Amino acid sequence: MPRFLLAGGAGFIGHHLTRALLDAGHEVHVVDNLVTGTMANMKEFEGRRGFDFTELDISQSVPSGDYDRIVHLACPANPTDYQALPMQTLEVNSIGNLKFMDLAKKVEAEYYFFSSSEVYGQHATVPSNGLSEDSASIIHLGHGRSPYSTGKMFAEELVKAYYKRNDGKYLIIRPFNVYGPGMDPKTSYGRVIPNFIGWAKNGKPLVINGDGLQERSFCHINDFIGCMMQIFDKGMPPFDTVNIGNPDPVRIIDLAARINALFKNDSPHRFVPRYEFEPLFRKPDIGRIRSWVGWEPTRGLDEGIRSISSVPDPGGRW
Repeated sequence: MPRFLLAGGAGFIGHHLTRALLDAGHEVHVVDNLVTGTMANMKEFEGRRGFDFTELDISQSVPSGDYDRIVHLACPANPTDYQALPMQTLEVNSIGNLKFMDLAKKVEAEYYFFSSSEVYGQHATVPSNGLSEDSASIIHLGHGRSPYSTGKMFAEELVKAYYKRNDGKYLIIRPFNVYGPGMDPKTSYGRVIPNFIGWAKNGKPLVINGDGLQERSFCHINDFIGCMMQIFDKGMPPFDTVNIGNPDPVRIIDLAARINALFKNDSPHRFVPRYEFEPLFRKPDIGRIRSWVGWEPTRGLDEGIRSISSVPDPGGRW
């Protein structure tokens, strides 16, 4: 069985991927600097056969060992975090990325880099079938969100340039708004869905940025991890970049109404100014991954919301 090295494995997506890989019988070595990831996410794996954890900042150093697949998920992913940690965000996508690719080259491992749908930037409109892997990037520089979006864009270019010069196999993954159990709004991994649930369960107003007409496509973590496992099972595809997400968007104001209805919350919404340069539309074209492994998301939004219904009151604004 292939041996995996996961950077950022103590984060939200990372710990779910760790669990799936261990359940499938793989050896998994997780490295994480625990700046935004948590040891609480690693506790369930202690003592499991094939699991190893090292607290490590990959921008500073990389582990030694032989690996078959190296997966780079490490990066602050919440706006609160990457606005507070712009240098760390940029370094892990540049220095850490390069160090990890050098390791992959040395041990002849496949390389998987987790990018983001943020690389598409601020499109005023989106094609009816969604943003494809070849859609243009429209990113404004010099504002709070830009260290993350530009960091991911630079990282993608770095990966492509590296593998033009060096032999090896790689894949760039662009997740679209992945959510599910393990997203605690009281930690730095808070997101709109768990925050809305926390407020609704406690009878509080749901805080909406702007007019709530922003559209997002939410992909449940079980669907996302299932897709990743299909990719690992099939092997490297004939393309270098792939979207993974749910192609059915929802307006934020409609999401708020659905969550309030599910939790019988009658409190009116509270509207606050929209974040500067927040994307208005975010919908993936998943034709590429659908054609490659036959993957489709199956978890409905209401079902997905119920899967994380135990989240606490987040307080504050998302």
